[in-house]
Amino acid sequence: MVLAGFLGAAAILSTSTPSLSPVSLSRAVGGQDTLVYTLVRYLGDTLPVITRDAGGCVWTTYSGWYRLFKNRWASSERRRVTCPPGAGLFADTVTDQQGSGTFRRLGDTVVFQQFDTTRHALMEWGRGLVRRDTLYTGDPVEPDEPRIYITR
Repeated sequence: MVLAGFLGAAAILSTSTPSLSPVSLSRAVGGQDTLVYTLVRYLGDTLPVITRDAGGCVWTTYSGWYRLFKNRWASSERRRVTCPPGAGLFADTVTDQQGSGTFRRLGDTVVFQQFDTTRHALMEWGRGLVRRDTLYTGDPVEPDEPRIYITR
């Protein structure tokens, strides 16, 4: 399986990988269960993952999750940001990046949507690819930051 441009343009390419498990996403769409996917890999590494930005800040990603229920989604990602003096807005901060909205399914692709209050429209927030018990996503700002979540 090859995943390119996880979000944004969201070109998702695949080879003959098995399709979506009928037990997983269909249950969430049907409203029977809430599916919880836990972040296990970010940028190809297991957690915690440490990255640096151009301003010299250190970002440590500790945890994350996606919850799917009926046609709704919610997500959270916990990070610690440490910046040298004058290098950024954060001195030493723990952040919870959260999102929520609706989703729709296109085969084994999940299209995450949020309501944009500025445009007064439902906008695509990102995409994920579901394979059995695994959800593959990226970041809406940095599509080259793949994340892998599994159900437990």
